[in-house]
Amino acid sequence: DSFLLLINLCVILLVLAVVVAVQLAPEFSLSLIGICAVAVIYILTEQWMTHDAVEFENRFWTLMAFLLARAVVFCKDSPLHFSTERPALAWFIVVVFTFLAHNYDRHLRRLVLSKVPNIRKVSSSTFGVEAKLNADVKLAELRDLLHKIDQLWMSSTFLNFFFLPSVLFWEHKIISIFAEANADELNIIISSIELALMIYKMKDHKYARQPNRTKLLKLLACDRVTELNVTSKALLLDGLQRLKLSAHPQCEEFVRTIIMRTKGDDLSDLKSSTDAKGTIESLHHLIYVDIRQAKIKESILHYIEEQAEVQAAHKKINTKAGKRSGRLAWRKILSDVDDTLCCSGGAWPSGIDTSFPKKAIYPGVLAFYRELDLGSQQLQQQPHNNEPVNDEWDKSRIGNLVFLSARPHVYKDISENFTYAKLQVLQKERGLYTSPTMLPGSLDTGSQFMVKDDCEPIAQKKFENLREYLRLYPEFSCIFIGDNGQGDVRTAEMVFDDDRFRNSLHRVYIHQVQPLHRTHTKYNASRTRYSQSRNPNIFYFVTYVEAAIDAYHNALIRPSGLRRIMQEAVNDFLLIKWTVTAPPPLAITATAATNSLFSSTSSTFSANPPLQVMQSSSCRPFPALPLTGHSSLSTQQWMSPIGHSSRMGYFNPADLVDRGVRALSPDRFKIPSLLHHTTHYSSSSIIGSSSSSASNQPSSLAVVSNNKRKRSTAVETLDGLPTGGIMNDSMKREMRIRELNRDLEAGNAILAQHQLPAVDLLLFPQLRSIGSTVRTLFGTGTVVSFRSSDGIYEVHVYWFDRVPGEMEAGFSKRCIKVFLPGISFPKR
Repeated sequence: DSFLLLINLCVILLVLAVVVAVQLAPEFSLSLIGICAVAVIYILTEQWMTHDAVEFENRFWTLMAFLLARAVVFCKDSPLHFSTERPALAWFIVVVFTFLAHNYDRHLRRLVLSKVPNIRKVSSSTFGVEAKLNADVKLAELRDLLHKIDQLWMSSTFLNFFFLPSVLFWEHKIISIFAEANADELNIIISSIELALMIYKMKDHKYARQPNRTKLLKLLACDRVTELNVTSKALLLDGLQRLKLSAHPQCEEFVRTIIMRTKGDDLSDLKSSTDAKGTIESLHHLIYVDIRQAKIKESILHYIEEQAEVQAAHKKINTKAGKRSGRLAWRKILSDVDDTLCCSGGAWPSGIDTSFPKKAIYPGVLAFYRELDLGSQQLQQQPHNNEPVNDEWDKSRIGNLVFLSARPHVYKDISENFTYAKLQVLQKERGLYTSPTMLPGSLDTGSQFMVKDDCEPIAQKKFENLREYLRLYPEFSCIFIGDNGQGDVRTAEMVFDDDRFRNSLHRVYIHQVQPLHRTHTKYNASRTRYSQSRNPNIFYFVTYVEAAIDAYHNALIRPSGLRRIMQEAVNDFLLIKWTVTAPPPLAITATAATNSLFSSTSSTFSANPPLQVMQSSSCRPFPALPLTGHSSLSTQQWMSPIGHSSRMGYFNPADLVDRGVRALSPDRFKIPSLLHHTTHYSSSSIIGSSSSSASNQPSSLAVVSNNKRKRSTAVETLDGLPTGGIMNDSMKREMRIRELNRDLEAGNAILAQHQLPAVDLLLFPQLRSIGSTVRTLFGTGTVVSFRSSDGIYEVHVYWFDRVPGEMEAGFSKRCIKVFLPGISFPKR
C-alpha cells in the first residue's frame, strides 16, 4: 500500500509539473514530451526490428538528438530560442550538436565492440615460434586496415559513399589475410584481434554487389570452423552476439554451424566458455533471446542432448575420454544474489535479512561456490613420488557459477551491468574464483512482487530460467543455493515436480533468513529442517560452514575443501565492517579456546565449570527473585559452558541466539531472557533446581533440545525486555560469532578424523569494560571479568535484604554472581 501510494504521488506530481510547463511554454513543452514519449516507446520495444542492428540504434539516437536540438533552438517559447534574424547560426548549432551526439554514440559502441571478452586463452606455448611470428605480422596489418575502415570522425555511411573503391580494397585484403593464414596463425589472430569490431565495420555493399561481411563470416564460421580451437569458436560466437544476430540474415545459421561442428567435451567447454565471460552475452541469452527462429533453436538443443548422451556413454564404458572427464565434477552451481551471496540489510525489495550489515558478503560463501565446483573426485597421483597433487582450484579451469537473480532485465544490459561490475570487484578484491553468468528476471514479475507482494511470479520466472538452463547443460548436474526470503524454495519445488529435470538438480541449499513457517512454498513439508521432509534434498542452513558440513557428508566436497571453507569463513567475517566502536573479533586457536574454557588455573572459572546463577558464599540463601512478573528463580540454577550443553542436557545460552531465535524476523525479533523463555523441541529435558525443595517449583530455565541440529523456529519471546526488542550491531555480531564458532567446532571434529589441522575460532570482543555498571534481569550489577573465548561476563549484583526478627535497622548486603553473554545486556 505504501508503495502504491508513493507511485500515485509521483504520478500526480509529474502530471502537475507537465500542466504547469504546458501553461508556461506550450510549444516547447509539448515538443519535449513528444521526444521523451518516442524514446520511451523505443526502449520498451527492444524486440522490434528497429533494434535489429547497431546501425539502426545509432541512427535513431542521432535523430533524437536532432529533434531535441531543433526544439531547443527554434521553439518560440524555448528559453534558448534564437531570433528569426539569425537562422544560419541556429541551424549551425543544431547540426554541430547532432554531429557530436552521433559521434559520441559511435564512440560508446566502439568501446563495447572493441572490448576483449574474458575468455580463457590457449597458452602460447602450444603454437610454434614461426606461427607466432607470422601471426604477429598479420595482426599488425589487420589492425592497420581496421583503422582505415573505422574513421574516428566519419561514419561508415559517409566513408562508403565518398571512398567506396578504397573501402572495398581494404575489406578484400582483410578477407585474404584470414583466408591465407594457416590453422595456428588463424587461432592466434582470432584470440588477439578486436573481432567484434572488425565484423561490425565490414559491410555488405548491396549496390556494389560485394557482400564482404557475409564472405568473412562464411569463411570463419563455415569453411574453416573445424580448424578453430574452442577459444576461437567462443570468441567468434561472442563477436556475432555483440554484432547482433538480427543484423545479418545468416547469423543464426552461422551460430548453428559453429555449435554443431563441435563435439563431446569440446562442446561442453565451448558452452562453459561462452557463459564464463562475465557479460550479458551468455549461452542462455544466445539460444533463447538472440536466436529467433524456433527451428534453429530446437535443432541446437536437440544436438546438445545427443552429445550429452554420447558423453554419458563414454563414462559408462570407461573409455579414454570418459576417464578424462571423470576427473571433473561436471556440476553447475546456481545461486541467488540478495540474501544468499550478500546481505540485503533488509532493503526492500532486494531482501529481508538484517543479520549482517548491508552489502556484506556472507562468510564462506565464495569458498563454498568454489569447492562445490571443484567436487570430491579422487586426486590423481604423481608418477614419481606417488604423492597427491594439489587439490585446490586450478585457475586455468573454466568455472561453472551461475547467478539466478530476480532482478529484472531492463533495456539492453543496463541492470545486469551493475551486478557484473560488483562481481568483478569480488574477483579482484575477494578472490571470486571465476567470471559467473547471470540469468535475470523480468519487469513483469518484479512489478507484481513490488505491487502485490506476491513471490509466486518470481519463483515461476526463476523456474523457467532454470529449466531453460538445464536444457543447455544436460551433461551436468546442478546445485541450487538460495534463501527462504522470497521464492527460491518454491522454485526448487517446481524443479523437483518436473519429471524431466528433477534428476538434474542434485541438492538445494536454502539460507534461512526468516522463520520457516513464513517460507513461500506449495507444500508444508518443505518448511522443515528435518530429513524426513517431503524432499530431503532441500537443506536449510544459517552459516556456510554448516552448509559445507552437509556438502561433505553428501560427498560433494573434500575434507580439505571443508577446511578451506571454514578458514575463509573466518577471514571473511573479519573483513565485515560493523557499525560498532569496539575492536573487531580476533581468531583464537581451537586448543587455546579449549584451554580458556576449561583452564584449572583460572581465578574466575574453575576446571570445566557449569556457569552458575547463585548467591555468593558470604551471603545467606536469598529469597526467590521476581522476573518481571514471570515465574521465580530457584536458589541455584546451572548453565553449562556455551557450545557444550546440548550434548549433556544442560541449558545452553547459545541455543537462545541460535537459528530459531535469529529466524524470528530479519532483525526486529526480540531477545529472549536467558533465564525465562518458552520454546518447543522434539526431544527435550527440563533443567530444574539442584535441591529437592526447589525441584517442585516451576523451572525458570528453558526446555532444551538434545540435538542442536534439529532446532525448531517456534520460539516465543518475552515482551518488556530491557533490550527494547531491537538488535543493535554489537548484539548481532556476537550472535553471528556464536553461530560461526559452533559450526567451526563441528567442522573441526570432522577435520580431526582426517588428521587435518583445526581452524581457529573467533574471539568475542569485549564491549563492557571491567568495573562498568550494567542492568540484568536480577537488577543493576558490576562487570567483574570477561571471557573472550565465549563472550561470557561475570556480573555481581548487590542488594539489601531485611534480617528476620529485626524490624528497624536489620538489613544485610546480599550478592549474586551472574554469568551472562553480552547480548543479554540492554542497549546503551
